Amino acid sequence: MDLGTYLLDGVVTATAPPNEAAAAAQTRREAIIEMVQAYDPSNAMEGMIACHCVMLQLMLNGAVHAANNTTQSADGLAKARAGAMSISRTLLQWVRKFEHTKKRNEVRAGEAKEQAQSRAAPVSVAKPAAVERRPSVTTPYRPMPADRLDPPPNGRAAVTPPAAGLSPPNGARTSELDQAVVNAVVDRALAT
Repeated sequence: MDLGTYLLDGVVTATAPPNEAAAAAQTRREAIIEMVQAYDPSNAMEGMIACHCVMLQLMLNGAVHAANNTTQSADGLAKARAGAMSISRTLLQWVRKFEHTKKRNEVRAGEAKEQAQSRAAPVSVAKPAAVERRPSVTTPYRPMPADRLDPPPNGRAAVTPPAAGLSPPNGARTSELDQAVVNAVVDRALAT
């Protein structure tokens, strides 16, 4: 048995009102089939969600009809209206779920199609263009003169801020890390 047919039969059976005439049942069945086809399900999962949506739509129609029955008591009307609102929210959730599933399946189908085309198409590898090597244009680091080093009280050499004409290349500022590197180089030079 086909899953789609089984699901449609389930919707038709679940939504059948009591004492329904054969002609009315046939009309309802055809309407249910058209409603499911309007969702355009492409696989069994989408078909199942579409059947849920159609079933909820028919339930919502009945709940709205009951909520507008003015022969009921005020409490009965309030409960019927709350039921209709609940079914409406549930239907909206299932419609969103259907849209999400359909979009995901379309993306997956597109990816599979692209992969199939990329496997079938011959791959041409273009040779990269020759890259011209340019000489480095960075300015070499100019060390500060030794007379700018002031010995700190802890015995380690520290670098005083450079004078205006002796700044690091490209106008960069000396950071704490640069200071530590300079200290290490000076310590090594003093140790020899």
